[in-house]
Parts: sequence; C-alpha cells; structure tokens
Amino acid sequence: MKPSELKVKKDAERDVVFHYSREERLAMASAPKGPKSVSGAFFRGFLRRGRLPSLLPLLVVALVVVLVFKFVVPRASSRAILSGYEAVLSAFPYEDALLVGVTFIPGTVRKRAAEVLTASISFELPDTGERLLLSEALGDGPSTIRGKMKYTGKERKLTAQVRVGEKAASLSLGVKKP
Repeated sequence: MKPSELKVKKDAERDVVFHYSREERLAMASAPKGPKSVSGAFFRGFLRRGRLPSLLPLLVVALVVVLVFKFVVPRASSRAILSGYEAVLSAFPYEDALLVGVTFIPGTVRKRAAEVLTASISFELPDTGERLLLSEALGDGPSTIRGKMKYTGKERKLTAQVRVGEKAASLSLGVKKP
C-alpha cells in the first residue's frame, strides 16, 4: 500500500507535502518499552520534560538560606528566660522621651527561694549612644523595671543587657515612631 500524500497549494510558491502512515505509527506504539513503574513514571516524566534539573539548584539555594538564617545568624529577641523569670523588653516613645522597661514574670518552674534575686539592666540606644543603668530586687510576683531615656525620633533600635542572679541575656527591640 502506498503511503498517502497530501498536497496543499494555497497562496504558496511551492508545494507542501505531508507524509502520514498509520502502519508506521502503530508499529512505533506497539514496540516493547520495558517494565512500567507507577512511581518511576512520575520522575521519568519530570526529568524528560527538563523541570527537575532547572529546579534543583533553586531548591538547594533555598535550603542553604533557610539553614543559615535558622542556625548561624543570631536573631534579636525581646524575650529571654533568666533564673526562672521571663524577661520582656518594651519601649514606648512619648513626646521627647522614650519610656523603656523590662517586665519580669516568674515562671512555673521557679520555686520560692530564700534568696532575693537582683535584676540589673543596661539600656542603650545604638543610634545615639545614650545609656541608662537600672537595678532592682525581684519579688515572687511579676515586676517591671522602668526608665526614661532622651528621644529625638531618629532612634530605631533599643538594646538591653539584662542580668538576673548569675544569668545574663541581651535583648533588643525596634523603636516605633509615635
């Protein structure tokens, strides 16, 4: 049987010839291909279309960035646990002053002790270099140590070095504009 040919001539300078053979197509479709695996079919199709090789470097870079920020880069925190107390840093701009404070909340693990712990705090505004040192004895209930610092509106960050007993932590907080 002679393969069918289709000649198309429509506003063309030369003939366009299409070749189609049903027998050739059926022979290619019925050729043995090997065992099929359901799980492997997905990955073969994914690789055949070229998507995995182009996504793989992107996935590796994303994973490295997440790991670096999770474990290597220290995160600034406004909370810490010190000697059984949770210390929470706060700051509020008010007119030409920045009202700063650290609230100490006794944790459930903290047991009543005969000794009275003293909290020492060193507040600092890195933008202006202004410092404020405060110290107070902590009781059994929640307590807040407050102070007032000069505020010009240019300050963006407040840091505090907090020490309770023999434990110390560095806290930081972004200062919001009023």
